[in-house]
Amino acid sequence: MQRDLRQRIVLVKVTFSAWQASKTDKRATQDLRSSIGNDRGRVVKRLVDSAEYKRIGQAATKIRTYNYLMSTPWDDKDWRAISTRAYPKYRDHLDTLELEYSQAVQDFANIYPDIVASAPYDMGPLYDPADFPTNIQGCFTVKRAIDTLPDTKNLMLELADDDLTAIRTDVESAFASKLQASQKNVADRLIEAISHLSERLTVQDGSKDKIFRDTLTGNLQELVDLIPDLNIANDPRINELADRARATLLSHSPQDLRDNPTIRQTMAKQAKTILDDMASLYA
Repeated sequence: MQRDLRQRIVLVKVTFSAWQASKTDKRATQDLRSSIGNDRGRVVKRLVDSAEYKRIGQAATKIRTYNYLMSTPWDDKDWRAISTRAYPKYRDHLDTLELEYSQAVQDFANIYPDIVASAPYDMGPLYDPADFPTNIQGCFTVKRAIDTLPDTKNLMLELADDDLTAIRTDVESAFASKLQASQKNVADRLIEAISHLSERLTVQDGSKDKIFRDTLTGNLQELVDLIPDLNIANDPRINELADRARATLLSHSPQDLRDNPTIRQTMAKQAKTILDDMASLYA
């Protein structure tokens, strides 16, 4: 079974490098600390204040968000697992998002010479030409790494049989542990989404109805739709709970929930029942 699972998992890692358009001014900081008589102050100068620079950060956030949405944690080195079922969709959309990121970098690079030229006037005594890199485009990168999982059945090492067996056992144990953590992440996402919905649906006696936005059910809908992609081990318990959430918690529109207290109360009870059933999942 584990061998088959390895064939359904792709490991991905997305990393960024970016120029930070702010910097501590050591001289100004020292002057400030001398004037106040302690080291509680610090002068941080903002080198750039442009919409183009901010759009680079927004594009990077979109990539990170999508990467986290479509994958699950795999290890402590930022590798994440994604199912082969979801990978083609993931790859294509990430290609699009990376193009948006590159365009945002280009747009900023186009206005960067003007920013550098005006910096001495805009920053006054805080200006330092060394703060502004010459190759600004090279300061912004996004990299995507791909890896696969080894098949321990075909592990070829020049070792004694006992050592080879021990290594296979360790690798299999590590794989099982990481897969368990990956599956728990999926269950935890469901629990978090349903818990948030339950909290908004539940009203204490004498309290006012809580604000109920369309995104509350929309976020749960998105997650439930992704369960077949995220549930790498195809755990029937996760599939069944997602199906129940779809049938009971997504059967009414947000407007119905706002308008009808009876529907809200019924759905709150159904949400609690699902949460109770999930309590011991991957505990």
